[in-house]
This record gives sequence, structure tokens and C-alpha cells, in this order.
Amino acid sequence: MSLFGWSLVRTSELSKHEDNLIIIQNLITAHRWFSGWKDLEIIWTYIFNHNPIKSIDTARKNYAKERNTDEYGVPKYDIHRH
Repeated sequence: MSLFGWSLVRTSELSKHEDNLIIIQNLITAHRWFSGWKDLEIIWTYIFNHNPIKSIDTARKNYAKERNTDEYGVPKYDIHRH
């Protein structure tokens, strides 16, 4: 319900929003802390570039390509070895 730009929410919903805010703040801090790690750049790009069309599958494929692995982290040179 919205009235004059204010919304009423249940206390339990407010608590969830507050918990999510802490998670978001921690994520932003981690992003800054690990910003020099080039192999994580594909993950940060996925998280921070708001594009609802993209799926996590896209991020996994791009991450694997950047690391020269398959989508499960196996190096490409080991894929055909038995």
C-alpha cells in the first residue's frame, strides 16, 4: 500500500529487506576488495550490469572462456584425456 510516497510493509518483510541490504553492502565491499582479480571480472560484470535478460548460464560460459576451462572448471587441455 502506498500513500503520499510512503509504503507500509510488514515487520517481517522489513527485516528481510534489512538483511538483504547487509548482503548488498558486503557484496559491494567484496567487489572493491577483489577488483584487481581479473578472473573475477566476468562475475562482477554479471552481478553489477543490470540486464534482466542475461542468465547465470551466460556468466558461466563467459567465465569458462576467460579461464580456458569448461563450464565446470576443468581445463580444456584435460577434457579429452582419460
